[in-house]
Amino acid sequence: MLNENAPRKEEGLLNLYYGINDIFERLFGINRQRIDLKQFSGSSYILGTLILMLARRDARKILEDNWRKVTHMNLHEFRLDRAEDVFTWLTKRRGELLRIPKTNPKLG
Repeated sequence: MLNENAPRKEEGLLNLYYGINDIFERLFGINRQRIDLKQFSGSSYILGTLILMLARRDARKILEDNWRKVTHMNLHEFRLDRAEDVFTWLTKRRGELLRIPKTNPKLG
């Protein structure tokens, strides 16, 4: 993911607002809508969760080896204001966060 969604890349990976049909249509060149994949370069909705997962599993070496690439990514996150909204298909209350990792983290 760090290589595929690297900043300034011509094509990034689609974000979570696109479904599996959009992905397959893009892969097979049968898109009904034109999707500019450049807009997804340098950002990720799942990288923040992956960092936490690795940190909690004592995978410090993997994080250290890749931290420079991580710090060039914008970490997007979708948070609901109310926990019960997780069961709704659409919610009026949305909270999208953007975090940018620090270049000199204190791991450990």
